[in-house]
Amino acid sequence: MSKSTCKWGILLLALGLVWGGDLRAQQIERGVLAGLVENALAAELARQGEGFSASRVYCRGGLEVEGNAGSGVLAKDASAGSVPEGGVAVEGGQEVLSVKVEVPQSGLEPGRREFSATVLEHGVPKGQVQVTAIIRQERSLLVLRRPMQRGEVVREDDLEERSLILTRSMPGVFGIEQMKEVSGQMARRALQPGVPLQMGWFESPMAVDRGEPVKVRLHRGGLKIETSGVALAKGRVGESIEVQNPDSRRRFLARVVGPGRVEVMVP
Repeated sequence: MSKSTCKWGILLLALGLVWGGDLRAQQIERGVLAGLVENALAAELARQGEGFSASRVYCRGGLEVEGNAGSGVLAKDASAGSVPEGGVAVEGGQEVLSVKVEVPQSGLEPGRREFSATVLEHGVPKGQVQVTAIIRQERSLLVLRRPMQRGEVVREDDLEERSLILTRSMPGVFGIEQMKEVSGQMARRALQPGVPLQMGWFESPMAVDRGEPVKVRLHRGGLKIETSGVALAKGRVGESIEVQNPDSRRRFLARVVGPGRVEVMVP
C-alpha cells in the first residue's frame, strides 16, 4: 500500500471522519476501504504467481456497515500508519471487514484495468465497489546485446535475458524460453539493444535466392530421386517457388525445405 494512502487515512481519522460513535449504519471511510481493497488485490495477484503487482489503485463508490463494529481495530491500525493486511480487518480475533477482488484467472495483461470488489462485514456481503488499477508484470524477456540492422540474422549469442517491469500490454514479446525460436530469424527492421523483442520484428531468412542452383528431391510413392535445378524465384522454408530443369528447360513448382534444397511430390 502506498504511503500517501496511509497518510490520507491518518488525516481523516484525526478529523474524526473514519467512524462515528453511535450505532447507526455508517459509511466506510474511503481511505480505509481503499487500503483494504489495495491489499486484497495485492494478495490475489501474488497468489496467481505470474509476477503481477498493482499501483495507483482507486475505488469508486462507497458502502455502509452496521453500527461502529470494528471501529477500534480500524482506528488503531490507521493511527499506526497501516491498513489491515490481505484485505481483512480483524478485531478481538474475529474478522470484521474483508474484501474479495475478482481477478481473471487467465488472460490478465499489464496496463490500466478495472475490477469488481466485494466488501463483506462479518463474512456477509455488503455490496460491491469498482476498482481501477495499473497492473504491472515482472517478466524475464529476450533483448539484444547489440544494435542490429534490417536483414541481419540473429545468432544465439546476440540474445540475453533481462528482467523487466511491463506497465502495458505487449503482445508477442519473446520470453527466455523462446530463445531458439528467435535464433536464426532475420530482422525486418533496425533494432536497438535492451528492448523486449517482439514476434512481428522478425521473419524467416531466405533459404533460396533467384537464379541459385538447388538440389531437387522428387517423391513418387516410396521412390525418391534427387536431381538439380535452378530457382526462378527466391523463397523461405515452407514456401513454393518455380524451379527449372537446366537440361529440359521444363518448369515446375517445388517446396523449399532448406537452404538450397527443394522437394516435389509427384502423384
